[in-house]
Amino acid sequence: ELRDEMVQEITSLRIEHDIDDDNVLNADETAVFIDSVSSKTIDVKGAPFVKIRSSGKDKDRITLMLAISLAGTVLKPFVVLKGVNWRRFRWAPSNDVLEHVVLASNKTAWMNHELCLQWISTSVLRHTKGKPAILIWDNFSAHIHQSVVDELAKVNVYVVMTPKNCTSVAQPCDARVNAVIKAKLKVKWKTHMYQAFMRV
Repeated sequence: ELRDEMVQEITSLRIEHDIDDDNVLNADETAVFIDSVSSKTIDVKGAPFVKIRSSGKDKDRITLMLAISLAGTVLKPFVVLKGVNWRRFRWAPSNDVLEHVVLASNKTAWMNHELCLQWISTSVLRHTKGKPAILIWDNFSAHIHQSVVDELAKVNVYVVMTPKNCTSVAQPCDARVNAVIKAKLKVKWKTHMYQAFMRV
């Protein structure tokens, strides 16, 4: 019933404001841990000690904010790193990286209302170009901060909140996109660690 009400709300907004598929957006943020330690390993049977390789960063994480349109367009990913200012980090991302993602940072590497405002200007507006749009997301505290609500209204974005317990059907970014990306990152991490192990 809640899902049906949400669908009706989206349909009404689309008709009223003539919003096409590419401007119906779903967004969600997720934590991505730097060290993706596996719960399984391989060793000699009967070995007294089993070493599990780790980079030592298993508690460190970044936040990845993704948005996808009903037409299948993926907006530029918004990556939140831990630190006061990522431009002062010892490593410098290549221009190729900066072409494909938007980087931001704060002390916790977690999304807040200030970064939501930055995401709206760097990802959402670049996509909608000011045309009417619908943004479907959950009621995370940063999403419902008054400054974020006001900014979205100002740039012609109508917000539809996902009902409780409807993530699997109302949040494709959470249920599908984020999960796929995390799985691929885990495979890449395991490959990297295996290659490092074979070089020892």
